Amino acid sequence: MTVDGVSAVGSPAITGPAGSAGFTVPSEIPVPRAVVTVSAPQNYTNRTSVPVPPGATLSVAVTLVSYPLILLHVTGLLANGTVYPVQNATVFESDWPLGSTTSTGWLNRTSIFPGSVVLVVQADGFNAATRSVTLPERGNITVNIELKGKPFGNMLVQVLEALSGNPIVGATVTATWVPGLASVPASGTAYSNATGWAVLNLPEATYDVGASAFGYYPGSGGAVTIVPNGTAELAIYLNLRPGADVDVLVHAANTGAALGDAVVEMGTLLTGATGPRGWANFTNVHFGFTTVAVSCIGYYNNSTQLYLLPGEFLPRLEVNLTPWIPGPGIPVGGGAPFGTFPPGIDSLWPYLVAFAVTLLGVTAYLYVQRSPRQERRTPTPSGTPSTGSEGRPP
Repeated sequence: MTVDGVSAVGSPAITGPAGSAGFTVPSEIPVPRAVVTVSAPQNYTNRTSVPVPPGATLSVAVTLVSYPLILLHVTGLLANGTVYPVQNATVFESDWPLGSTTSTGWLNRTSIFPGSVVLVVQADGFNAATRSVTLPERGNITVNIELKGKPFGNMLVQVLEALSGNPIVGATVTATWVPGLASVPASGTAYSNATGWAVLNLPEATYDVGASAFGYYPGSGGAVTIVPNGTAELAIYLNLRPGADVDVLVHAANTGAALGDAVVEMGTLLTGATGPRGWANFTNVHFGFTTVAVSCIGYYNNSTQLYLLPGEFLPRLEVNLTPWIPGPGIPVGGGAPFGTFPPGIDSLWPYLVAFAVTLLGVTAYLYVQRSPRQERRTPTPSGTPSTGSEGRPP
């Protein structure tokens, strides 16, 4: 504030929360004229002149007009051709910070300077972009800027069993961007191969990485930062869920009697024998498809396939074994083929074949016994035929 070209006492002053500031005009000036000049960042300066009578208290209102409003939308074209809104992009206006974009890629801010300005946009994973813009005198202007993405980086994740250290095949590996630490909402999913490795190709960002697999508790690899053309490696260990419990009952198909000492193979790792009551109990059986094979001396082998869930309890799995009749050269209980599970009518064919062979043998024997005997006669000295019994000792 100036009075007749001289700065008033306390000038310049900063407006308070109510937007006001006060000055005292010297009384020795008869009719002083005060000139009030008001300026504020991002606003046009305004000025007013008012006479101040001696002893009077005046209230002067000065209105400021803001610079044009810039409506800036920033999108990013990733290396894989995907377009995302870019968040956390830093925007400079003529080398002065203007602000950062929101999660939708927008920055709506009053310009710092009027007239022609240069906008510079920077974001992780993208090449910076520059745009010259001529702002209107008042009002607003919409500006769209697309950033070109830098090359992706690779994330190599190996998924292993926590106890054995063996690779887990077919595990799902997921990388999810961390909000606030990335410019685009990128994420990726891959599946582990025969050696437990999964490869993800991702834009520059910080990701939360996790892995899951059937029969295992989920695991986490923590936060991993990917840089353009860079490679990050990590291992995730998964703990097995509890296995299944299976109780197997083995008995003879023809009589229903329990079969003790039958050998039961549960998959390729677990083997047991039935007790006197025909039961074999298995705990912590590996989940998924499992083959159950049962054999016993004097019976055809039998097998089936189960699909077990982690922690499942199967209290009664019945296995029927069909007895068989050994033939010449066939050892009892050895080398018998596998039958159906449980055995059906077609499993009786060995008995039918044995019965047919026996019946044919008996028929042939009776036929031979009842047919007339053809005996060769030897000549006697007299030339008469002999019965063949003559001349033999009694």
